[in-house]
Amino acid sequence: MSASPLFPRELEREIFEICALSQPVFIPKVMLVAQRVKEWIEPLLYRTIVLGFRVPGVPSLPYHIVSSVICRKPKVFFHKAVRHLLVFTALYPTREVDSMLSLCTGVEDIWLFNARKALIPLVRSLPLKRLYVGFESLPSPTLPMFSRLTHLHLRVDQKMNLICAFVEALTALTHLSLTDSFSSDGTAFPMIHRILASSESMQVLIVLGHTPSMWMDAVPPAAPTRYAIYAYALSWIW
Repeated sequence: MSASPLFPRELEREIFEICALSQPVFIPKVMLVAQRVKEWIEPLLYRTIVLGFRVPGVPSLPYHIVSSVICRKPKVFFHKAVRHLLVFTALYPTREVDSMLSLCTGVEDIWLFNARKALIPLVRSLPLKRLYVGFESLPSPTLPMFSRLTHLHLRVDQKMNLICAFVEALTALTHLSLTDSFSSDGTAFPMIHRILASSESMQVLIVLGHTPSMWMDAVPPAAPTRYAIYAYALSWIW
């Protein structure tokens, strides 16, 4: 019996890649099928890297093995493989976070919780399309790192004037999500008019907060039809 695959090599690879992407946690086992399969799908194991917490269905990278993983792979591997990086910085050692950010130079989607401002220089050169971060950590919106940004999630406070000015400068932004930590007096809610009116590219605005009805009341009654506006109470998620 021939040891050659029954399918054309391109089709066989596509099948294994679809399988790997549908269930990333099983990639280590699927890699054992054959050496060629390992070469095809091992980069997909690192497509999404989670540091400091667990996401169901996604492999996590414990900090105590980061050094060994880095040593086994050339730098170009991480540049080509990693596209999504989620970092809970409060629960992950600083050195390992800095190491991964310096290696994963092809990341397009990054989630930083409790990010230190010292991390921003490591993020500036990334070809970002999606960013989740606290507003207080952000540098100037005129930096090249924001030129391709289409999705932004901000944890915000009372500095709505600054946030509006920041959003206005992001010309490629199409999706904006705000975690509302405002007081319920409604003083910041009228700023939603400015956010909606200032961006010609924005398509979706999502507000996560305790008082979604007040946000919805602040939406202009004749808001352009290109907007999809959602408001959720945080208590629903908790």
